[in-house]
Amino acid sequence: MTLDLTNTSNWEELFSTTLTAAVATGELTLPIPETMIPFPLSSRVLAVSVSTTVLPGSNWRFGGYLKQSIQLGLPTSVNAYFSSRRLILNQVKLIVFSNIATSYTLSFIPPRWFKTATITIWKYTGADIVNL
Repeated sequence: MTLDLTNTSNWEELFSTTLTAAVATGELTLPIPETMIPFPLSSRVLAVSVSTTVLPGSNWRFGGYLKQSIQLGLPTSVNAYFSSRRLILNQVKLIVFSNIATSYTLSFIPPRWFKTATITIWKYTGADIVNL
């Protein structure tokens, strides 16, 4: 497979949001829950970035997980978990999913200690040339 990843016109922002932890009582915050990307995806090549405010003196690197699920032809309407990718904080990660299904869903699971998290997902729109 050959991709023209350096061409900026081959990328399109798909989704971006900032999530905030809920305050339970006093200073106790509840972890940010797993967040579903609100539409199915079909692109198998994505770039994903996660950022947060790092507390002074902390050395955080882990940015959470991106979880891929696919629909099976089973009697239940629940998607089946297929794979996950570990994200690195404040870095763009290139993700190439297998071509197992025509569409899939994604969810983001931030670390439990994050008080806020901003996730941005881009899809690759350029040619996907298969080398034989």
